[in-house]
Amino acid sequence: MPSSAPASLPVPLSAARERASPSHRRATRRPTTVLALLAGIVALAAALRLIGLSSVALWGDEYSSIDEATTHLGTNLTSLLYSLVLRASMTFGHGVNILRLPAVLFGVAAVAAIYGLGAALIDRRTGLVAALLAATSSYAIGYAQQVRFYSLFMLAGALALHALALVLRDGPSPRRLAWLIATNALLLAAQPLGVLVLGGEAVSALILTAPPRRAVRRMVGLCGVAAALAFVLVDHRVRAWGFHLLTRYTAANVAYSAPRGLHSANAVKIGWTFFVFTFGERVYPLWLWVTIPGAVVAVALVARGLWSLRGNRLALGMLLPLLLLAPVLLYLVFDAIASTELQGASPRYLIPLLGPFLVLLAAGVTSWRSSPAILASLLLALALNGTALGYYWANAWNYNGYSPDWTRVAALVGRYAAADTLILVDGRSSSPATYYIGDIERAHRMRRADIATAPPVATRVNHIVVIADTDRAGNQAAINATLDALQDRYRYHVVDGFVRYPLFAYVLRRTSTRAATAAAAPSPRWRPLAIPVDVYGLGLEDLALPATLQAPASAAGLVTRGSFPLSHGSGENTRTIALPVSGARSLLVATTMEGDGAIARGTIVATITLSGHGHTQTVALRQGQQVDDWRRAGRAEPPAGARYVTGYRWQKLASLVGQRSYPEAYDQFTAGIAVATIPLSGQTVARATFRYTAASGALRVWAMARR
Repeated sequence: MPSSAPASLPVPLSAARERASPSHRRATRRPTTVLALLAGIVALAAALRLIGLSSVALWGDEYSSIDEATTHLGTNLTSLLYSLVLRASMTFGHGVNILRLPAVLFGVAAVAAIYGLGAALIDRRTGLVAALLAATSSYAIGYAQQVRFYSLFMLAGALALHALALVLRDGPSPRRLAWLIATNALLLAAQPLGVLVLGGEAVSALILTAPPRRAVRRMVGLCGVAAALAFVLVDHRVRAWGFHLLTRYTAANVAYSAPRGLHSANAVKIGWTFFVFTFGERVYPLWLWVTIPGAVVAVALVARGLWSLRGNRLALGMLLPLLLLAPVLLYLVFDAIASTELQGASPRYLIPLLGPFLVLLAAGVTSWRSSPAILASLLLALALNGTALGYYWANAWNYNGYSPDWTRVAALVGRYAAADTLILVDGRSSSPATYYIGDIERAHRMRRADIATAPPVATRVNHIVVIADTDRAGNQAAINATLDALQDRYRYHVVDGFVRYPLFAYVLRRTSTRAATAAAAPSPRWRPLAIPVDVYGLGLEDLALPATLQAPASAAGLVTRGSFPLSHGSGENTRTIALPVSGARSLLVATTMEGDGAIARGTIVATITLSGHGHTQTVALRQGQQVDDWRRAGRAEPPAGARYVTGYRWQKLASLVGQRSYPEAYDQFTAGIAVATIPLSGQTVARATFRYTAASGALRVWAMARR
């Protein structure tokens, strides 16, 4: 290896080591010690990635990876390399640990590769610290414990950047160029979005190999190329053609309709990417006792690292273009021109940037001249990683949504396992159901069907277990229609179940009389009423059904099944429901008003027209009286002038960018369901027509009961 940098790189390698302390220079002469420390770090990384490997059930896209490695191998080229490795590993079995083991191995190898990157750009000690931070990173551990290709993507990114660093630092020998080509081919084979890393590499190479007088000229040329590409992408036909190629490349089945466009969320995602690099995806941003001190530590170390590298043109020239350019391209360009049918880009698509980010953090740790200062900085960084890792294991919140607990579904099915129990699943639940409850079904000769076929088969079984894993409004409406039919037409009632959005599992029993869900003992003033089971959207993800409403003691029972939304200008402003009521003096209506904006108190937001036996009555629901914003309804005491009681409260957490948005998605508060009394002018009612009249907001009617 040459002792100095080639003439094309103005700053010699020795400049990267000028700030090293004497003790560190001694350490660099002991490669055996470095290898021993690296081996210990790699062993720690392996242990942390194996702990709790099967504690979370398979979920989401993991089933897609399994499918692409078995029945549809080669249909999705974005993960073909990983699919081939996964297929080979499945010769040893299909248990959760076996399925996730390839991702673990790639994740462990990535730790060693990040060491190489840090050592090549700065020095060995920084490489060791970067490897230690990668070994304990909850973000890296999380994706190394999934049946997905992301840990391979991170490994390939670190190897490609390390190869480029060697070429720029030591000169383009045939062996180094071959390694550079091979690692970048691996990067693209791991995930086509590796082109973002290639773009950063190209910019770094152009800057670092330019003579001083030509650097500005090259930057201007790069800006011109970027402007030309932007001009081309403005054409809808170009975007549609590119999207068509993408769908063929990934076996997708959606068509390009319109671009997503630029929104404030696109810019927020850039900062959010580095937040999850620091804290992982299971630290809720409003847990301020964690996020504020952690952010201070991370920002301070990054700032210190940048300052310490001000004389290291190689490190800054490779780290900064990549960490700045790739997020901008992903979120402000690709995400903006992508079709509206797609959910949008996520930080995991930038996981190759985790290695460079950790190298920059490690540079901040090792930048001090005194060993006590280095040790203190390292302990702070490890404390941050350890805290994030603790929240990762606790799994109380997840940016990507709560992981469906299929082991709990299996236990629920096991309690009602019998030949006369029917399992109804939606499309996305089919593969998980086969994996987790297939043995139970076979052992008890239970039948399974799609939810769409429920009514014809429901008349011949005693129990029905309805399982749905969906976050799409159209699917939810169809499933709710089936639940309503089972309860009203076929006389089933809910006896058990649980919800952890977007997974819904309800057990219904056939009976000649409708029985209420068990609830707390009534008080002299109040009695519990079961909230009808429902499949709902993201805005209610923190609401866990089955649950009970606190209603006035005179309430006699529910007369509706399932909830329904009403809103302005959405085609859902009117709903007519059957309402078999006789001998009642009044009705109870349980509602939530979501995203009401500036609706003034006293404004009529909806009307109910009650009719039966030639009698018609129209009742107005006024904001702040019969209905109210779910924030105010969640208060300990209803506001002055309210004519409702709060029947149920729950803590609504913020739903962050990357998920489907809704009004008040980014807010955290205690939400409530308002229960109002509507006097009846006639004692017999056959149906009710709800009409939403407000110009904004949305009203969800949860239940109605006779009184």
